[in-house]
Amino acid sequence: MNILSAVHKIDNKLAHAGSIASDSWQPRVQALENRIEDKIASLENRLENEVHSLENRLENKMASFEKSLQNEFVKFQSKLVDIIADQMSAVKSELTTTVARMGSELETTMKSSTKDNLAALRQEIKTAEKNILEKVDLVATNLHSDLNATTIALFSVENSLSLFQVAATKGKKDCVQNVEETLRNISLASQDSTQTLKAQLSSMNQSLQQNIQQIATDINNNNMTGCSAHHDVMFETQANVTKSLQSIMTDSLTLKSCEKNRGISMLSDPSFPYPMVRPNKHSPFNFSYLCDTLTDGGGWIIIQRRSTGNVDFYRTWDEYKNGFGSLDDDFWLGNDKIHAISNSATYELRVNLKYKGKSSYAHYSSFSISDEKSNYVLSLGAYDGTAGDSLTNHKGRQFSTRDRDNDANARNCAVIYTGAWWNGSCHESNLNGNWGADFSTRDRDNDAYSGNCAVIYTGAWWHGSCHESNLNGNWGADSYKGPAWLALTDSEPTTFTEMKIRRLDNS
Repeated sequence: MNILSAVHKIDNKLAHAGSIASDSWQPRVQALENRIEDKIASLENRLENEVHSLENRLENKMASFEKSLQNEFVKFQSKLVDIIADQMSAVKSELTTTVARMGSELETTMKSSTKDNLAALRQEIKTAEKNILEKVDLVATNLHSDLNATTIALFSVENSLSLFQVAATKGKKDCVQNVEETLRNISLASQDSTQTLKAQLSSMNQSLQQNIQQIATDINNNNMTGCSAHHDVMFETQANVTKSLQSIMTDSLTLKSCEKNRGISMLSDPSFPYPMVRPNKHSPFNFSYLCDTLTDGGGWIIIQRRSTGNVDFYRTWDEYKNGFGSLDDDFWLGNDKIHAISNSATYELRVNLKYKGKSSYAHYSSFSISDEKSNYVLSLGAYDGTAGDSLTNHKGRQFSTRDRDNDANARNCAVIYTGAWWNGSCHESNLNGNWGADFSTRDRDNDAYSGNCAVIYTGAWWHGSCHESNLNGNWGADSYKGPAWLALTDSEPTTFTEMKIRRLDNS
């Protein structure tokens, strides 16, 4: 009994000691755990800040580099055009002098018609022919040399991108790859322009040679009656050569279509942000449009641009149907034109945005809109990019404007947010909102909201009820009413938007 009592006492003391130890150490363990968690959180914050800082530095360097690259390319364009103009002018001047002299000598020789004079004139014609053709060939050779030198310089710049690649995170590598693709595109376009120019110059050479040889043949046959005709041929040759040189320069250096990795215009109007493609036999469309030849290999047709706020985007259904603004400023290409382009083949969409000085983009693997009868319904593929996805929720929406409410809201989102868009109820994006999803406009309410989203948000768009994006919103407006891309800007407006589409390969 005494033994059992002693055992119980020992158990009680051990339990008491364990309780004391537990009470004593538990706060310390908890404190240690808290300190470890705080340290981990602090390290995570520091790491996140460092990564964010690195991303910002990389983006700033890339933006600076791309701007510098574009400036250098514009200088190169100007220099190349000046070089070609000078060389063409020299060829024209020499042709004028040579043809005039040959014409005068031809008349004199025909009148005297001696055998020695005819032989001398034949030799003179051969010498002049050789000199003229050498001058024309020199134009192509010098142009080829200039383009090759520029290509070498561009690839030298491309090599320096390795410095950026070391610091690039996985999410930023596409920026570097895009610039590399741009450089390769410039190189390929330079080579294509050179080959085209050389081919056209070669054709002109053959025509010139045939004219001169015909004169030499007639002289050799002592065809006295052809004197006046030969004189006319000589001066007609001069006029044709001058016209051909001008046509070759313009034709070779002007963009005729907008395709990926196909051509960079050397004669783009400096007042336009991109080269303009005008209606021609190579273009499938009978209207003018801008072509971004640099971004990600080029080939992008610009369908919307907002950079200055000079153009009011709070427009009617018919205005969005036909397009408005100016290609050298802010504009909407027009729903009928966008429908014609996007239904001619398979197209992808890229949306470039700028918010608080930082550039971002959203890319969609496919894009098209239906015709006016079905209110320009938006079709869209998978998203990738850096701006966040604020357009997928507008897929399948009709376009709404302030006067055509096609959204899913009881009101018109295009009116609420002062723009036009593919509103639902109302939007996650609204890039046609005031500056500073059926397609809905202020006069055509196609959204699902109880009011017209295009009126509420002052911009036409593919509103539902109402939007996650509204790039046609009021410029300079706030509280969701500006050009909106909610995944990037939340309720605040962007300061730059550009929508562009590109035909996919093999489509």
